[in-house]
Amino acid sequence: TCTLDVLLHLPRATFSMKHMDLIIYLLRVVTGKRELPSARSVKDWCKDVQKLYGIDTFEYSGVFGHPYSVNSLNQILMQELANPRVRRSLSFIPEDSYPRLSEARQGTRWLKELPPELTTPSQEIGPPHHTKVYFTFEITIRRDETYWVPVRWFQRGEDIYAVCWKASPVWLGDRWGWQADVSSECEVKSTEFAMPWPELKEDMLANSDRYNAPAALQLDKLCNSQMGTVEPWPERYSTKDGNPWRVKSGGAPVVALPLWMYCDDTSGNKSKKWNKHNSWLFTLAGLPRREVMKESNVHFLATSNLAPPLEMLDGIVDQINTGQRDGVWAWDCELGKAVMFFPLVLALLGDNPMQSEFACHVGLRGRKYCRACHASKAAWWSFPDDDNDSDAEEPDEPDIAFEDLFNARSAAGFVDSTLAGRNEAVFRRLNEFVEPGASRNQVETKQTLLSYFAEARSLGKEKVIRGMRTSSGVKDTFQLEYLSRIFGSYKRENRGVRTQAQALADWWTDFDESQKALDSMINPMWRLEGLDAHQDTPVEILHVVLLGMVKYFWRDVIKHQLKDKAPAKQKLATRLSSFEPDGLGISRLRGDTLTQYAGSLVGRDFRAVVQAAPFVLKGMVSEPCYDTWVCLSKLVPLIWQPEIANIDVYLATLSNEIKQFLLLTARWTGRWFNKPKFHILVHLPEHVRRFGPAILFATESFESFNAIIRAKSIHSNRQAPSRDIAVAFSQWNRLRHFASGGYFIRLSPENFESTRRRPGGDEEHPDRYKRPQFTADPEQWKCAGPGVLGEVCEHDSSQRSAKPYTELRMSQYHSTDALRSRLWWSCRTCVLQDNYVCKVEDFVVVAGTHGKSLGKVIEIAQWSQDSTGDPDLLLIQTYNRSEGPGSPYGMPYLVGTPSYAVVPYSHVICTVNTQHSCFECKCEATAEEQVRQERRETTLTRKKIKHEEPLQKIVLNTAQMHASQHILPFRIPTQQLDREATLRKSAEAIFSELTPQQRLAATAAARASLPNMAAPSVPGTVGRGRGHGRGRSRGRGTITNSARGRGRGRGSTQPVHELVDHQRQVLQNVAQVSRRR
Repeated sequence: TCTLDVLLHLPRATFSMKHMDLIIYLLRVVTGKRELPSARSVKDWCKDVQKLYGIDTFEYSGVFGHPYSVNSLNQILMQELANPRVRRSLSFIPEDSYPRLSEARQGTRWLKELPPELTTPSQEIGPPHHTKVYFTFEITIRRDETYWVPVRWFQRGEDIYAVCWKASPVWLGDRWGWQADVSSECEVKSTEFAMPWPELKEDMLANSDRYNAPAALQLDKLCNSQMGTVEPWPERYSTKDGNPWRVKSGGAPVVALPLWMYCDDTSGNKSKKWNKHNSWLFTLAGLPRREVMKESNVHFLATSNLAPPLEMLDGIVDQINTGQRDGVWAWDCELGKAVMFFPLVLALLGDNPMQSEFACHVGLRGRKYCRACHASKAAWWSFPDDDNDSDAEEPDEPDIAFEDLFNARSAAGFVDSTLAGRNEAVFRRLNEFVEPGASRNQVETKQTLLSYFAEARSLGKEKVIRGMRTSSGVKDTFQLEYLSRIFGSYKRENRGVRTQAQALADWWTDFDESQKALDSMINPMWRLEGLDAHQDTPVEILHVVLLGMVKYFWRDVIKHQLKDKAPAKQKLATRLSSFEPDGLGISRLRGDTLTQYAGSLVGRDFRAVVQAAPFVLKGMVSEPCYDTWVCLSKLVPLIWQPEIANIDVYLATLSNEIKQFLLLTARWTGRWFNKPKFHILVHLPEHVRRFGPAILFATESFESFNAIIRAKSIHSNRQAPSRDIAVAFSQWNRLRHFASGGYFIRLSPENFESTRRRPGGDEEHPDRYKRPQFTADPEQWKCAGPGVLGEVCEHDSSQRSAKPYTELRMSQYHSTDALRSRLWWSCRTCVLQDNYVCKVEDFVVVAGTHGKSLGKVIEIAQWSQDSTGDPDLLLIQTYNRSEGPGSPYGMPYLVGTPSYAVVPYSHVICTVNTQHSCFECKCEATAEEQVRQERRETTLTRKKIKHEEPLQKIVLNTAQMHASQHILPFRIPTQQLDREATLRKSAEAIFSELTPQQRLAATAAARASLPNMAAPSVPGTVGRGRGHGRGRSRGRGTITNSARGRGRGRGSTQPVHELVDHQRQVLQNVAQVSRRR
């Protein structure tokens, strides 16, 4: 039954009940045993065991009326602390590793920005088995007999430190008290503390003569001596009983568990028919990068094909707030005792539309298109765009009128409507686009949302609120449901204004009487303490970079650079297929697929494209296009760098590379800035500083989890998908915990009434199985034994012939008696420490006494008696990076030397990718190769690049994403463009690309916005309407490339060409006046 339980609930190998019936039938036939359980009994047994050992699934009724189910977040975290595979790698406090940065806990968000009351409040200090528990916001004494208040804990090296405020006695008028001085903040090593608050308090009462301070260790004031401010001590920090967490835990350790929260939509169908399921997942941010990205450490919370994300978030927020308010007990298998924890959200992950929804933002197609800042979109960005972003939502508001670009401020730069003035406005827009704007914040957004409710208390405010959303960029999909109810409360047929006003007043009266807060009718995200959805939604590099810039550029190459012509596409496909992928960790590229289906590629394809682009596009695209590609190919490995040796140097390099990439893009064509993702990229350096390397908040591991959710959806009966999928994942949580050696509470007779099922099933006896109550008794916590958890042994049956060391080529360069006394295997390949395969003839990075160097693997040797499976020695030929400007690809040459070295296996860091300089050597597709299909050679052939002499002209591919931190020192610096000159030239090019109608509309609108200058009027009849060929002289409207206008208000019956002729005449008159001046 246990084996069938495991088989039934594996996440990726889903089995239906029909499959289970078949497996049980085959077992009966093979074993001849008839007493095997039925599929139904296995399923019922799983339910019973789940009640005893698993996690709960809570059913909610959403505020919008949709039912959904959520797995218990706090119970999942309880299992994680009792799981030795997870707990040994889990950290609870941040680390000050400056200047190094590789984990989330080393970023400033966790280290400095989290509210101190939401960080881990306790720390055990002292020798083993004699530790004392210190809590934050409690007065403690140092060994120099000074008093301090720890505020937050952090790690530096192997030591624990506390950020402290100095405490001093203060006279309160009727008694002595204590105050903490914020301006005296300093760092104190934990070993300098003499005794914690309870012990100090008792000692001061018992030995008052030893202390020249009041014995009542209660903080009363919080001051800032530098600013001269004094305020009452916040009770959320501590009270007369000490830190609230000390009271709740009874003095036991308390830890904080920061989470990466993620939400995305996926289809629940196997077919192409879209069946949208919004799903919430999370991982523990305290895990190191290698662990946090594992699929086994991704946890499922909820999904629904009915409830929107924010409606489900309402229930999840309740669970998080409950944990933060009351705390949750768990068994810490590493410490071997009970601890209390509380969860908090470190950051919110998802694609751009989802993150905009988190932040109550209008989205990428709004006028205020950035969720992090107040960057504003101008109408001249609205160029024809045939690209359809997979993660871009439909525009919330109508297209912005072209004239809106030229407001009074922009028009001030126009000099009598001259070309220079118009370019100045375009330049300013470009200049604002390539840098972060004024930051958005939670307080400002909440005030804006509440102002929508204030407007909604009056009749007919729908358009007003819609305009406020457009101008502010604040749109809350959660609030929209309530606003629609408010507007619908008085919108009835045959109702007068007085009746409507009364209906609206009645709605608000009912709401006020229900004593609900307006905060309950806006995004639940704002109820999470310590989280600002504007700043804590880091740039999601998968959708912004790979599925953003790389996708845009690749489609442009196929459609515009190559004009979608078959010969050019075939040439590009041949280059792609001939590209050598050694060292990149990817398979050989399929050129036909990448060119023919350029509009249907996924992130994995674009990852390969961006690493090959500089070598396959040279000579096939325009020089500005190629230069931008090269810069992008250098930028991507920098973004995906997993470990940062010096954060200051890295951020300076990253910021400069982003700046140069945007300038090269503008030099190519400013039309690319029609895409907001190019602006979003400028926020990445700050997010790296706050959250760690960008690869930490990339969503690849979450995206791959969608396949598991889809499989669970397919194998449900579709009657209650939210509940069925949540229950299936809760079953997997139990099995994962069991298989990982996790600890469970030993059962007692009180946990179940009988092992035999009663008539009527569990529905009549819901309490027949009861979950064991939490206990701090170590004897009650047990895990599976080694016999169950032991791995299946596999023996290597291959036979290889060993040879003496003198027959190896490396013996010519290094030989000792110990080496000559052993027999060796000569290997063709090996697996390096980063789990990448290294072959003979591959190029590698080698660690030496004088730093890192490059080399070529000549020979791999392994001692025949070595049982580890790893090689022992490698013969490396040294290669040097050439000096000078480098290759035409913007990458350095590698030059071989006559120097060879025998290096240990542990000194080989990673493989690197190299390419032949085909552009310089004029290599063409003159060779042919057989096409391999169905794992065998066929008679079909295809073109292949034939490398010409000199074959030693090798280029180091610095666009390599794998192990990019080790290749960074060998890069050639990116060319530096002048920002102002580049953007001004781009502005001129943009204005020259506008149609005559756009230029006239822009100029007329600019003159209309100038002070004391009226807009040119066009005679015509007064009317209202929409239609083809109709413009307007007063009111709102747009003139597009096809000379189709639409307007509302005082319009004109003139054809568009007459309107344009009239405007042209007006402008000519204005130009004459300007020349006279």
